[in-house]
Amino acid sequence: MFDAQDTARIYQLPPGCDFTARFMDGLTPRLNALTPIARARVRIIVNTRRAERLLMERMVRDARFDGLLPQIEVLGDLADASDLPPAVSDTRRMFWLARLVDRLLLAKPGLAPRSARFDLARALGRLLDELQEADVDPQQLGALDVAGLAEHWQMSIQFVDLLVVAWPDVRMQEEGGALDPLERSRIAEKQLLAQWVENPPVHPIIIAGSTGSRAGTHALMRAVARLPQGAIV
Repeated sequence: MFDAQDTARIYQLPPGCDFTARFMDGLTPRLNALTPIARARVRIIVNTRRAERLLMERMVRDARFDGLLPQIEVLGDLADASDLPPAVSDTRRMFWLARLVDRLLLAKPGLAPRSARFDLARALGRLLDELQEADVDPQQLGALDVAGLAEHWQMSIQFVDLLVVAWPDVRMQEEGGALDPLERSRIAEKQLLAQWVENPPVHPIIIAGSTGSRAGTHALMRAVARLPQGAIV
């Protein structure tokens, strides 16, 4: 499908174009040059469920395309194919974090009003997601020394301590070891990356439309670009 080369295969499309249509323009002749079985082994990994649906619909309608369809996957589904523990839902996580915040506010009422516990829980949930996107362990925040900083930093670190100390225990006891959603995706991407390093797949793998803003996805894209039949669009 792709000619052999020593450099990474990274393709780009002009900003503002119909990405799916232009992607199909380049993909269709390459797919039609393959045997039906080889075509069915091609993996196209997209960023969202909407992108998956649009690409599938375009392939079905495109008169230039003939035969078996390639596999189309969503980046977020890579974790579902692993044997990792389940992900805790955003709603349940927010309620459990709100309970932890409430206990903290009862013990130290000067930190914030109890009426703010759900807003604070949502903020902690967003912080957890940002840490996972950046591939940063929450334990690193717990090691921050704020003794010489302003008072609001010293107050904030007490809420961060909930993520470092209390939240992992609650997640293990109440959720049976469930992972945070983005944490689960990050671990699954690392596992897949390790598999590809050990046994590089020879069938085409294309990651299309992702910006690689998450650390785990960025590492996965770099690996795919250097696979024998890998490419990034």
